Amino acid sequence: MTTDLLASRGGEPEWHLLLTDPIEIVVARGHWLRIVDEMRAGGRWSPVNDAAIERLIVAYLIYDRSAAQVLDNGAIVASPKTRVPQYNLHLAVMKQTHDIAAVLESELMLSPRKRGKVPMKIARAASGPGPKVL
Repeated sequence: MTTDLLASRGGEPEWHLLLTDPIEIVVARGHWLRIVDEMRAGGRWSPVNDAAIERLIVAYLIYDRSAAQVLDNGAIVASPKTRVPQYNLHLAVMKQTHDIAAVLESELMLSPRKRGKVPMKIARAASGPGPKVL
């Protein structure tokens, strides 16, 4: 289903082809606009990044779905068959999507640590020559 949602418009995905919840479609569009605006403002946006941005937004949405499940049912739930308490499986999904989002944010230079990072050569050139050692 997600074979090439970007190709249809050459930019923002056709969210209604990927998502069924109208609220998630609005949320996804908001994420898209925020991310692309931030990347354009920083001179980092390129159409090549569209697929990675789509994956990042899907990770955000899956994280939100899982977080809602954990908030509704708790971090510890009864096993369906044995009724033995166990960790809510949505906690694992939250961790995995967090890790995926962190990697994608880093690759897209969206994380604050990456955004503010200036290559060493540029930083040295901007600050002038270093102190002279006698």
